[in-house]
Amino acid sequence: MKRRGEQVAALAVVPLEWLGIKAEVKVLRGDPQWLIPLEARKWPADLILIRAHNRTDFRSWMLGSVARSVTRHAPCSVEVVRAPLEGFAAALVGPMRILLATDGSEHSVSAARAVAGRPWPEGTEVKVMSMVNPLAYSLEELGLYRGGRTERAHRAIDEAARILTGADLRVTAEVVAGRPAKRIIRAAREAGTDLIVVGTEDRRGLARLLYGSVSEDVAARAHCSVSIVRGLVRGGGDRRGFVRARVPAKQEVFT
Repeated sequence: MKRRGEQVAALAVVPLEWLGIKAEVKVLRGDPQWLIPLEARKWPADLILIRAHNRTDFRSWMLGSVARSVTRHAPCSVEVVRAPLEGFAAALVGPMRILLATDGSEHSVSAARAVAGRPWPEGTEVKVMSMVNPLAYSLEELGLYRGGRTERAHRAIDEAARILTGADLRVTAEVVAGRPAKRIIRAAREAGTDLIVVGTEDRRGLARLLYGSVSEDVAARAHCSVSIVRGLVRGGGDRRGFVRARVPAKQEVFT
């Protein structure tokens, strides 16, 4: 299994070297749910890339999801990669469609800066989306409630669009009513999105139990790849979260 892990991981080195990225292979023994975040913390990594295995059977319920666990416990940004039906090769050719979700928080701003600082294929489109509670949205539209949530959503979109200005991206924006995770997943599927980008604020203990995590729900249920930006990205030129990456090959590597 160790030899097999080395062979599988070595396959990831070749395309990285083509791009001029220095890479090394490391095979670890143990549970990948804990080893990947631990290694990322020890290195330290700015970004973890991990393949999602979309299991819906009893094994998924019993064993849990490695990607979900890594998303929850990682000390850095995480990109959960889902290959399109036609394979990775097709995803590398031509423009991409990216959905950037924002609520105006500093973590959402970091996500926008991460997108602005990352190189994309020519013609890539970014749709900036902000969600508003459906009831509040309806009452504000009727003039029966002045909570300002719709206005804040528009300000969040304006800030993200400002950050993306000059990044050679085609940017559109939309304010929608709905529950954040569910609405993001639905919009991404309808638009044929290749990548969803969300910022995350780590919640612990009771806060996580009560409110959950939008980023975790999106990463677990989306049809496409999901990039979860963790940590603050300072300034437009800072590419933290997209510079240095620990790339686990397949689950067989961790024995």
